[in-house]
Amino acid sequence: MYAVECKEKALELRNQGYSINEIVQKLGIAKGTASVWVRGVFLNTDAQKRLQKRCEIGYRNFDRYRTTKKMLRSNRFRLLRKHLKTYVSRETQDKHFLKGLCAFLFWAEGAKSLSVLHFTNSDPQMVKVFMSLLRSVYPIDETKLRVIMHLHEYHSEARTLNFWSKITNVPKKRFSKTYIKPHTGINKRAGYKGCVRITYYDAEVAHELKCIYNSLTKYILLGP
Repeated sequence: MYAVECKEKALELRNQGYSINEIVQKLGIAKGTASVWVRGVFLNTDAQKRLQKRCEIGYRNFDRYRTTKKMLRSNRFRLLRKHLKTYVSRETQDKHFLKGLCAFLFWAEGAKSLSVLHFTNSDPQMVKVFMSLLRSVYPIDETKLRVIMHLHEYHSEARTLNFWSKITNVPKKRFSKTYIKPHTGINKRAGYKGCVRITYYDAEVAHELKCIYNSLTKYILLGP
């Protein structure tokens, strides 16, 4: 229970235009208690002006806080990118490291049937990285590559074909017949280009990638 004097002081402060948070800080009471006590207080013009001024100061302080926080976050990311640039530039010279990355992407998005290599994804960046890794760590026979697009009926097949051909660096003549996926037409994802299934007709590569990610997984979980 709070003393009567405490409630009277809260009412006095509110009449002077103090915010509830200020009253809580000054009197050391619960915010809910302060709200109930001052709920029916009518603020005169001077009190309203003071409260408005405090709100404006609060907004300015919040803006400064948000700007400072954004700047600090930007600096952290800049230092992190600088650090990782050295790390990545060193590691990407290692073919085994790149093959490991390729294997983990295959593990995540590749088909588990290994008669051929299948990789399916809708993220252009991921598809581009996988294709780049695959070509950098294996002597790929480009004639064994095929791509099939999975699109909705609202996609322009010609434009999307041009897009994925550039992303995969696979000629359009090696794209199979497009699969049209059912779609309600209610929600359309902005910029969505469908997904592609990349097939490379070489079971040996698929098996090797599986062996790599299985070996790396055991090493990570069980240690050397």
